Amino acid sequence: MIDEGDGRDIGYDQQGKGAIMAAFDFEQLVFSGGGIRCFWHGGFLAAAGDALALKPERISTVSGGALSAAAWIANRERALLDAMVNAFANNDLRWTHSIGLEGKRVDMRQAARDGKLIDLICAAATIPPVFDVPEWNGLRVLDGGIFDKAPLPKPDIGNTLLLLTSRYRNLPRIDRRTYIQPSEEVAADKIDFSDKLKVEDTWAQGERDGKAWVARNG
Repeated sequence: MIDEGDGRDIGYDQQGKGAIMAAFDFEQLVFSGGGIRCFWHGGFLAAAGDALALKPERISTVSGGALSAAAWIANRERALLDAMVNAFANNDLRWTHSIGLEGKRVDMRQAARDGKLIDLICAAATIPPVFDVPEWNGLRVLDGGIFDKAPLPKPDIGNTLLLLTSRYRNLPRIDRRTYIQPSEEVAADKIDFSDKLKVEDTWAQGERDGKAWVARNG
C-alpha cells in the first residue's frame, strides 16, 4: 500500500444505482487496486477531473492503482493508456492470482526523492509466480491489493474520494467518504494482458461514467 502526501460524498447507494451529492472538497483521494481494471480510473478522471478540481492533501493507493495514481499526479494518464495498449497488442499471456500476508505502507514522495518510485510502483503490483518477488527495504513484498483493495491514507483526516474498479453491493455509509464505482463491470480482467481492446474499452467506460457523474452532480 502506498501513501502520497500527508474528497464529501456523492457516494453510490448500497446497490450502486444513484448518487448522493454533498460537495467537492476532497482532502484525500484513494485509487483502489484492480490490475488492468484500473484504467477505469484514468477514463473517469479524464471526464470528471475538471469538475472535481481535485487538490488532495493525501493520496493512498495499492496494486495497479499505484500506477493510476502516479500517472494522474504526473498528468500522464493518456500517455500511460497509449503505452499500455501498445505493450499489450502482441501479448497473449493470461496470468494467475496470488495470496498476501500483511500490509506495509510506504511514502510515495520519499520513494520519488530516493529515485525509487518506479521500483515502488512495480513492487506494489507484484503477483507471483508471474513476477519475481522483490524486496523493499529488506522485506519481500507482494501485491498490496491482496491485503486491502482501497487503503485509506494515514492519517485519515477530512473528506475522502475513493475510486473503485469493481462493483460492490454494500458500500460503507460514512459521512466523509465518497465511493465511486463503475456503472457496470468493466471490460478488462484483473490480470489479463492479452487484449488491448479491453484496456481501451475500460478507459472508455470510465469516461462515460465520469461524464454521467458530472451531468448528475456538476
